[in-house]
This record gives sequence, C-alpha cells and structure tokens, in this order.
Amino acid sequence: MHVAAEGGLGLTQNAPGEGRTTMAEYWRSQTLLTEKKPKWEGVGGVETPDLVVISLGGNDYNHHNGNVPSNEDFSEAYGAFITSVFNEYGEGVKVLNVCGQGSPEEATYDPDNNRCSPCQHVEDAVAEFQADNEGMEVDYLFVPCDGSVVEGLGDIGCAGHKNRVGQRKVAEFVKGKVGEMLK
Repeated sequence: MHVAAEGGLGLTQNAPGEGRTTMAEYWRSQTLLTEKKPKWEGVGGVETPDLVVISLGGNDYNHHNGNVPSNEDFSEAYGAFITSVFNEYGEGVKVLNVCGQGSPEEATYDPDNNRCSPCQHVEDAVAEFQADNEGMEVDYLFVPCDGSVVEGLGDIGCAGHKNRVGQRKVAEFVKGKVGEMLK
C-alpha cells in the first residue's frame, strides 16, 4: 500500500493558507512530502496498483467563503485527475472515489467545514467520467456525514481530521467496497 496524502491539499485549490501545490500536481511529483520521486515504484515487485482510492474535494469547497469552483470546473479537473491515474498505471487499474466521512458534531469544532459539501460535485464528476469512459472501472462511494460512521468529536483529532478511532470507522465502512472491487 502507498499513500499520497496531506492535510490542506485540494484538487483545484488548497485550503486557505496552504500555498503548496495542489494534489493534482503533488501526487505525480512526490511519494512523500520529504522525498521527491516522480512516481510510485511498486511494492513487492508489483509496479501497478490494483486499486487507487481518491478522496478529494473537501479542501476545494470548505473554508473559502463561497469562492469555490463551479460544478463544471470541478468535474473537468476531477475527470482530468482520474485520467492521469489511468495514464500513469494503465486501464487495468481500478479507481474508487470516496467522499463524505463527516459528523454533525464537526461544526462545533469548525463551523466552516462540512465534509459532505463537495460530495454532490464529486459524485457528478465521477458519473460524467464513467459516461465518457466506458470500460474503465471507476466507482463512487459516499460515506455518510450523519453520525452513523464518524460518530462525534471523540472520532476527531488534530485540525478537524479524524483521529485513529475515526479513521478506523471510515476504513471499516470503505473496506466492503474495496473488497467488492478487488474480486
């Protein structure tokens, strides 16, 4: 397993104050924040991953006081991002797009952070990509923000991100879909 992740990075724009490159550029230029390598070099001799999980959109739509991308602009950027994954790894890779993962109690920690606000945009972008790219295995999974997965502030850690308890709950929710896609 390889993870390219960093709090604050978005697809079209980062969270305010995050002046670094967006995830669209970052994922291909670095495998770790501290180490510049142009691409994932595989694990155990496997050069192509079986599955790529994408969780993007939150930093594009939260904390921007309404200065957010249009659905059309976001869909175009999201489709280009998925295309870049296929260009990098080939059409045999599977892509799961995940959105949500919030809790109603998060607003008490940070009122301008709604983990579900980007989800309709992400779902629309994935549907548009699927319609334009038949035969490529791309799916969407919504992780509810109603407290049924991430249950409250006890699942939240630093800067409003999930702590290990919240991360485990999301992983358990996503695990079924991952297993289904890897059959």
